[in-house]
Amino acid sequence: MARVSAQDPYQSFQYEVMDVDSNRIVGGFVTAAIPEISIEALKYQGAFMRFAHKMPGNVDFTDFTLSRGIFRSDTDVWKWIKSIIFERNVSSNFRTNLAIIHLHRTGSKRVYHMSNCFPINCKLTGDLDANAGDISMEELTLTCESVQMEEIFDTNAIIKPAGIDRTQNGRNVR
Repeated sequence: MARVSAQDPYQSFQYEVMDVDSNRIVGGFVTAAIPEISIEALKYQGAFMRFAHKMPGNVDFTDFTLSRGIFRSDTDVWKWIKSIIFERNVSSNFRTNLAIIHLHRTGSKRVYHMSNCFPINCKLTGDLDANAGDISMEELTLTCESVQMEEIFDTNAIIKPAGIDRTQNGRNVR
């Protein structure tokens, strides 16, 4: 891997978390449970049809979990969770678009674009231990509205949101 740098705090993590809106890496994790996609099957049967036809219906994405990692600033995650707890209303800006970047040994990247994410469960370090390693977040579970995946073979390519619509009623949302 071409990421050798003494200044890279995410060097030992295989999954990086990028805030798509600010286009910067905000965290790194050891494991990531990518969401499952389920598509509802709708039955349709006309008046003169002998058998029911099945059509795709609603799409649902399960939650995704990031385990054993760090964030650029631990207070950013706490501020995000606090905004959901205390400022949750229609105009609140607690959703964000994230990209989970899986760094392969070959240098290629697999990017999972998650739109309109927000945290639903957060477990900070288990115990306050001065001898513990650099893991500041044990587990973070996020929910999202949609997931898209892309493979990037150019290691210098800039990661951009893959078709994520960040507007609601003509105005940008975070």
